[in-house]
Amino acid sequence: MKARFLLLAAAVCAPVFLAGCNDGAVKRAARSAGPEQVLKNFTVFESRNGIKNWVLAAKEAQVFESQKNARLADFTVKFFTADGKTTKAVLKAKSGEIDTARNDFYTKGPTTITSANNDVLDSSDLRYKADTKKIYGDSYVKLTRKDGVVEGMGLEAEPDLSSVIIKESMAHKAQ
Repeated sequence: MKARFLLLAAAVCAPVFLAGCNDGAVKRAARSAGPEQVLKNFTVFESRNGIKNWVLAAKEAQVFESQKNARLADFTVKFFTADGKTTKAVLKAKSGEIDTARNDFYTKGPTTITSANNDVLDSSDLRYKADTKKIYGDSYVKLTRKDGVVEGMGLEAEPDLSSVIIKESMAHKAQ
């Protein structure tokens, strides 16, 4: 009788308890449960009308399918020209995440982007937004081009570095 009462009480109280959880608590609980998959040599790409926009390759991805998210370790992203045949830039980062529902990705820590014409952007904690096809960041940024170096805080850039807006420019050094 006592065991039945405890079982009934648990069945009644559990939904009430869980209803009190907000979405953030539920996501934290799901994340703490661990990834649904751990994949080595993970590759994902974005294409439109059969033409590749970019290809992301990571040494490892921890996939959280229920959250439409994957944590990435040691990854690169190759961005392609409009015809999808030529690499126009390569992004490298030690860690980050990808939102698999939107194809947005985020870098954590040091990040380098090298364009086809050897412009180099060094920063950290960058965001690529698939809807705008641009890269954003709020951290320190250093852009090295043939004609000089620009440093500052925050940026908005095309992946091939053809257009880079540094929000707060700190220095410009001619080379």
